[in-house]
Formats: sequence, structure tokens, C-alpha cells
Amino acid sequence: MTPIDMPLDYCTSIVYWSLGVVATGTVESRVEEFDNTDVGLYKWRDMLDLLGFHDTKIMLAVGGYSQESAFFSRLGKDPSAMARFVTSLMEIVSKTSANGILVDWSEPEPGCGQRDDRTTLSLLVDTIRRAYRVSGAVAGSAGIAVVISANLTVAEQMIDAGGR
Repeated sequence: MTPIDMPLDYCTSIVYWSLGVVATGTVESRVEEFDNTDVGLYKWRDMLDLLGFHDTKIMLAVGGYSQESAFFSRLGKDPSAMARFVTSLMEIVSKTSANGILVDWSEPEPGCGQRDDRTTLSLLVDTIRRAYRVSGAVAGSAGIAVVISANLTVAEQMIDAGGR
């Protein structure tokens, strides 16, 4: 589905959910062949503007698969992987003129999570936030959101710690 197919009169934001984190720590499209078409992700802002929906926000979702949880966990232990993650994410934000980022941290596969995943998630969000501000992407942005599976230990820890 592209912006042309959406009921844009009712949409204040569009969440594009096809970005994943890979073993190297970088963010990559799961559907690169679509993203590079005339109606793909990299053309969405142009399409929205052409259709007169200049205020509709584009949020980029990254993650969402339990297989990626190990890669998210690793970011907290490997500063260079964290840097690669944030750099590659911000490159996509820039190329797509996205207004926000949604981190979808899913339940880890058995044995893949780390004891300090809560700290890693907090560090990840803070690092993205800093990069977002430095990039100048904050003007007119939708910000950064985090989605955590309800049955995740990290979610319980975040709630117990007052959301941080």
C-alpha cells in the first residue's frame, strides 16, 4: 500500500514497518526492491506533498521480529554496532524525509535476551534521540516511539522503573 491508496484525510501519521536490524548492527529494508520503486518508501514524502498532505507524518518502524532481539541486545555491548545502527537509521530518515522513528523491541528468542536489555533499550533511545537532534530532523517531527511486547521482561522492568 502506498500513500496514494490510503485514506489520507484520516491519517495524521503513517508508520512504515519494513526496516530491520541485522547482525552487523545496521538497519536495512526488508523490501529494498519495493522501496526503490516509483511508489516506494523513498518517494512517499514527494507523493504526500503532491497530494496536498504536507502535514502527514512518516514514521519509520525498525524491528518487530523476535529474531532481531539478539541484535538489539548486542547494541548495548558493542558501541561500534550502536554507532552503525544509528548512522544507518539516520541515513534512511534523511533519504525518506521521515518525521519519526518507532523502535519495535519484540520478545527475544529463548537464550537471546540479555540481563541488561532495559539499559540497552534506554541507551538506544537516548542515542537515537541525540542523533535525531543533531541531524536537524526534529523540526516538525513526530519524535521517537518505542513498542515493547507486553510479555517482555524488558517491558516489566521499564514499567517498574517508571518508564525509563
